[in-house]
Amino acid sequence: MPASTHLHTFAALAALTALTGTSLAQNPGAEPPPPYSLKASATFTGDSSLRHNGNAAGDCSVSEYNATFGMQLNREFSASISQELTELDQGGSASLAALPKHLRSTSLKLNWFHPVNREWVLLARGGPAWSTAGDSGSFAAKGLGAEALAGARLQLSPTSSLSFGLFYKSMRRSSLRVLPFVGYESRISDLLSLKLGLPETALTWHLGSALDLSLQVEASGGGYYLEKDPLPNLESKPSLARTRLDFTDVRAGLALDWKFSPESSLSLGAGSVVYRNFDYNDRGYELKASGGAPYLSLSARLRF
Repeated sequence: MPASTHLHTFAALAALTALTGTSLAQNPGAEPPPPYSLKASATFTGDSSLRHNGNAAGDCSVSEYNATFGMQLNREFSASISQELTELDQGGSASLAALPKHLRSTSLKLNWFHPVNREWVLLARGGPAWSTAGDSGSFAAKGLGAEALAGARLQLSPTSSLSFGLFYKSMRRSSLRVLPFVGYESRISDLLSLKLGLPETALTWHLGSALDLSLQVEASGGGYYLEKDPLPNLESKPSLARTRLDFTDVRAGLALDWKFSPESSLSLGAGSVVYRNFDYNDRGYELKASGGAPYLSLSARLRF
């Protein structure tokens, strides 16, 4: 299987992570957490050199911003709305790589979490999403799509669990719209935890009751509809008007997480981009980054 397919398969776990971060983290017999949640994050990466068919295509830095508001409707249902903005800055090399300046995504999700017994939990998520690429924020009807997830979580022991199922995203190209996912979490000891499955693969050291240090690999990106060709005068490429752009970023580094209270936390991460890809699959035009680029990330979570 091509490397890009593996990366998009792992990226499908973002949906599972968003769902487990709300309802699944909740012990069915425990006191429910506050009904509202807010998460905001920003990630900044340095320039990485882009290449098309082995030829230099300039540099690109990426800035990502994300905000998600969630609401627990009852013990089995929750809802969330998310807004994402990715800025692609090519600096003085804008005439070399056919990339839009912005990638935008707005999504509304309904989550279902149903404990069957002490070992099994059924889960599902679905809703509309609007994902577009371009220099303006104008509405493009073809950017409207849907995302859905169906799966289960098995509690293997009091300290470990396994999650699996299927994920659907209509804005992905046809070969990647329906993908399997699997994730594993284990509290190895009082000082160490393990989570497998991008975008949340991490080995975490619990330095205290309120401080964690993680060695992690995280992925971001998505599929976006592009109405206008960002570089129509470049003759060495096909027309990129009215097509889809798949973007994938994979980063590896360290993250420090402070828990100010059970309802609030702040995280700071730093490391290197290990894989970056822009793929207009329908037009056979692909840009890949060569070499790494540093990144810095900041995120905050609040329940109220």
